Amino acid sequence: MRSTFLVALVLAATSYSPFVTAVPVAIPDGQLYERGYYPTFPTFGGKGGNAQTGDSGNANGGDVINEGWKIINGPFSNTAGNGGFTGTGFAYGGNGFLGGGNAATGDSGNANGGSVINSGGRIINGPGANHAGNGGTSVSGNAYGGHAKRGFPSFPAPAKGGNAKTGNSGNVNGGDIVNDAWSLYNGPFSNIAGNGGYTGTGTAYGGFSYGGGGNAVSGDSGNANGGSVSNSGATVINGFGANHGGNGGTSQSGAAFGGNAKRGYPYTPFPSFGQGGNAHTGDSGNANGGDVVNQGGYIWNGWGANTAGNGGFTGTGNAYGGYGPGGGGNAVTGNSGNANGGSVYNGGNTVINSAGANHAGNGGTSVSGNAYGGNAKRGYYTPYFPTFGTGGNAHSGNSGNANGGDVVNEGGYIWNGWGANTAGNGGFTGTGLAAGGNGFGGGGNAVSGNSGNANGGSVYNGGGTVINNAGANHAGNGGTSVSGNAYGGNAY
Repeated sequence: MRSTFLVALVLAATSYSPFVTAVPVAIPDGQLYERGYYPTFPTFGGKGGNAQTGDSGNANGGDVINEGWKIINGPFSNTAGNGGFTGTGFAYGGNGFLGGGNAATGDSGNANGGSVINSGGRIINGPGANHAGNGGTSVSGNAYGGHAKRGFPSFPAPAKGGNAKTGNSGNVNGGDIVNDAWSLYNGPFSNIAGNGGYTGTGTAYGGFSYGGGGNAVSGDSGNANGGSVSNSGATVINGFGANHGGNGGTSQSGAAFGGNAKRGYPYTPFPSFGQGGNAHTGDSGNANGGDVVNQGGYIWNGWGANTAGNGGFTGTGNAYGGYGPGGGGNAVTGNSGNANGGSVYNGGNTVINSAGANHAGNGGTSVSGNAYGGNAKRGYYTPYFPTFGTGGNAHSGNSGNANGGDVVNEGGYIWNGWGANTAGNGGFTGTGLAAGGNGFGGGGNAVSGNSGNANGGSVYNGGGTVINNAGANHAGNGGTSVSGNAYGGNAY
């Protein structure tokens, strides 16, 4: 005890005297701890610093715009730019005895593909003309809440771990093709809309501590829709293979891990009653396939013309509630967006669809992440300080729709060639499982979300005269829609 007191006096003199620059100190048993000198005098150096990264700007691809009374675009002309990369850095909250620092990452910008726009009295697009840009990549960085350092047996740390929040990610939609004219001719394999890119938010990690784990929240992810093709004119003629809507990309929100509340030291009068941190993942955006739309007085679609885009992937990250003697953290996953296939629409006084024309897109995948409620840990020295914490609750989000696209023809006179008009099939939509945490004082509740629709697309022909040749008109098959399992937590 005497040696401990002498060490304290020396340390105080070293820290606060302006005349003392360096004093050799002999610690009993040669012990020098990160959290302070010797167990009787832990550090009270304060709370860890917060960390925040800035927002990132846009990285969109450039557009191609032609305006005039008469526009002639030669073969493979008009290519818009692809979206680039935009992202925010990681954020690390500092560690400290009086609490971990919070960490937050900024929002990332958009990285949309560029569009091609032609506007005039008469437009002629040669073979392979008009390519819109693909969406790029937009991501927000991970966030790590700082830890609250655990004190020594005589001075436990009561503070909480730092919270963590990741920013929202931007949109990465594919570019569109727009042709607006009195007379419009699209050559073979012209008008290719851009595909959606990748947008996602970083993972959030709540800090650990003795007094309670930090909360973790991941941001919402943006849209990754495929671009659309729109043709408008008194006369619209689409050569074979013309008009392709873009496929949907990927939109994914990051996972979230609530921080754990550390157990107290054994055989001490200061057990831990801190709760595990909560975890919540953000919503994901849409990843729909692009549409093909033709509007005019007279519409003629060549062989294999008009293919709408397929739905992409949209999903939310898993959520993990933190563990803690005082109770497990709750876990909630966000709702996922839609991943519908694109549709084909032809509207005019006369609509002629050649063999194999008009293919709607298939539905993609929409899933919500799994949710795991944190367990309530047993404390040390349980005969004197048992823990009565309950397990964390778990709730998985709703999933979006993954319907197949429709084919719609409207006009006074409609003629459908062999094998024309194929609607899209339904995709997959499902919600994640939910598992409540276990606890000495009671198990956590578990609720799984509602799943969306995965309907097959329809074919609709409405006109004064409709002629369907052999093999025309195929409606889409239904997909799969499932909700996840739910498991209530156990009471120890």
